[in-house]
Amino acid sequence: MQQSGSTVSPSLRVGAEYEWIPGWLRVRGGAYWEPNRFGDVEGRLHVTLGLDVRFWSFSLWGSPYRLRASLAGDGARRYGNTVLSLGFWH
Repeated sequence: MQQSGSTVSPSLRVGAEYEWIPGWLRVRGGAYWEPNRFGDVEGRLHVTLGLDVRFWSFSLWGSPYRLRASLAGDGARRYGNTVLSLGFWH
């Protein structure tokens, strides 16, 4: 077993978000460097993408609410992850 997290590992991150259709569609993207955790493993670059789509608006007790669906992904060498979520538009 190898110990991880015994030293500080700085990581550079960059990203941008744009509301393509105000109140309805947001897109975002970015990248970050995942430092190595073990001496014999190299760090790797991750690329991330995301999309938020508003799909329903309603009012409850006089307060407006907007619901959204989000799709996001994170990819790197020998790694991939996707996420689908539902939530409120802020």
